[in-house]
Amino acid sequence: MRGHKAMWSAWVAALLLLGACGEDDPTPQPSDNTDAGVTVDAGTDAGTQTDAGPQAAAPTVSFTSPTEGAQVEAFPVQVQAVVRAEGGLATLTVTPNSGTATNVPVTQGQTEQSVTVPVEPVAGGNTVVLRAVDAAGQATEATLHFTYVAPTVDTQAPTLALTSPTEGQDLTVYQVSVTGRATDNVAVTGLTWQLNGGAEESATVNGHTRLLHDGRARSVLEAILWHGGEAQASRETVQRMPPKERAALLTFLDSL
Repeated sequence: MRGHKAMWSAWVAALLLLGACGEDDPTPQPSDNTDAGVTVDAGTDAGTQTDAGPQAAAPTVSFTSPTEGAQVEAFPVQVQAVVRAEGGLATLTVTPNSGTATNVPVTQGQTEQSVTVPVEPVAGGNTVVLRAVDAAGQATEATLHFTYVAPTVDTQAPTLALTSPTEGQDLTVYQVSVTGRATDNVAVTGLTWQLNGGAEESATVNGHTRLLHDGRARSVLEAILWHGGEAQASRETVQRMPPKERAALLTFLDSL
């Protein structure tokens, strides 16, 4: 009887030992387990996205006047637009009829600004491009097309602005060259000047060739755009030209 009890105690002890070993020594995961790595990577990526933050949208330019394709008679044309820049407006330039881009005064850093840009149109089709750049260097261009028709009856007087020398400027030279700019909604056909109330003298008018029979065309391009009838097809060809090709054509014609 004692032998059976001893054997039974040995079996119980063996079973308890095996159970304890099973709890203390779980099956090891294989060395190429990737689940833990994926969890760590996901946490790292999420942190990077949060730090970067969303990028501000590029600027937008919305023309408000004149409307696209409108026909206008006022000179100069007051082009109005609303410029928006989430990242803060840095610069704004205007380029009329594929000419030279010039800066438009703006308040840097503003997110929305209304601007009015005076543009001297040519007879016929005109193109105005506004280019807005934000503080991050993102740029947007918007293009406006309109047609300028000079009034049949000229009721608008010319305007004249002296550019050099400036008002009240002190000079040390004996001979002074006075420069200025005269503009008109139809054409500038003459200019006179007086020195200290003396005799009136005629001045040379530059920049206006006064083409066509009545002198209303101030440039070769205006002369082309004024034509119709048999020349209408040629006029439309020039209007459809890419800006660079049209500029090259006008340069060639001016050289003749």
